[in-house]
Amino acid sequence: MDHFEKKISPSDIEAKLRELQGGLDRAKETARPALNSIGAIAATAVVVMVFLVGVKFGRRKNATVEVRRI
Repeated sequence: MDHFEKKISPSDIEAKLRELQGGLDRAKETARPALNSIGAIAATAVVVMVFLVGVKFGRRKNATVEVRRI
């Protein structure tokens, strides 16, 4: 039980948190371009889907006029 007797000081906790924060910052910087691309693709897909739904409902509400020559 000797390994449990070491006291943990606030500076130990602060050092560990700073170490973890550094790793998160590096991961965030490497993931940013991929997330930007995914966001742009998702936004484009939403715009296309809204357009297609609008076209579908627009066709449904239009009256069709048939002209026949007598």
